[in-house]
Amino acid sequence: MFNVLVAPRVASDIAKALRPTPSAFEFGHKVEMALAGSGDGADSADGRVARLKADLLSAVSHDLKTPLTSIQGFAGALVDGTCPPDAYPTVARIIYDEAERMGRLVGDVLQLSRLEAGDLPLTLAPLDLADLLRAAARRFAPAAQDAGVTLRVEAPADRTLTILGDQGRLEQVLGNLIENALRYTPEGGVVDVRLLNERGRVAVEVVDTGPGIPQELLPRVFDRFFRVPGNGSTGSGLGLAIAQAAAQRCGLVLTLRNRDDRSGLIARVEAAV
Repeated sequence: MFNVLVAPRVASDIAKALRPTPSAFEFGHKVEMALAGSGDGADSADGRVARLKADLLSAVSHDLKTPLTSIQGFAGALVDGTCPPDAYPTVARIIYDEAERMGRLVGDVLQLSRLEAGDLPLTLAPLDLADLLRAAARRFAPAAQDAGVTLRVEAPADRTLTILGDQGRLEQVLGNLIENALRYTPEGGVVDVRLLNERGRVAVEVVDTGPGIPQELLPRVFDRFFRVPGNGSTGSGLGLAIAQAAAQRCGLVLTLRNRDDRSGLIARVEAAV
């Protein structure tokens, strides 16, 4: 159908944008595996499947509506010929971006469900937390620069703080907290990532200079799909829920509170040494 409506060069652009990516096939496989469930006993598998289905229905009804509407509208314009040829590459990009947005959202739902069901195995090994923090800061340095936010790491250089943990899950926790802090910190603000050793307990704090969260809403920040009203968030509302689930999976305690001295949030992950 596109070959009739669209010039060959533009048809190539659209075909490229709409072509399934490896991540799309991987996502389909994850859905299959998650629906199949794992572990011993039909009851536990049935419970995981029921919860996964409920999560997916919630995501579809709540957060997938906007990208689906956008994809349908732009694809319809291509099909009925109302889209001018010079706009084809832009329209193809919009469709591609919205499809990626849907993939990220459903992927987050699946990941959260698997974390909460205990379906993601842990690989425990001694980890240098200072190295993990510095690596996370390097990973988010481009995003911080684009946002006009200063990202700083405070970790003792004279000694090592080591814990037994799963590197992938800890990177996930730190990444979600840093990403969340950068999202809500205004241009010219600061995000500090601190490594602390307090009376035999090691902790990581991600401190931002954003607007903070109304005190009455703090108990809900780890709820699925929760967003603070009026803050202009474009995220899925699952980042902190995933961070908490991953932290709990590793035996860590994740808390979030407003700063006492100024605006901003302190996200704290704590564990015994």
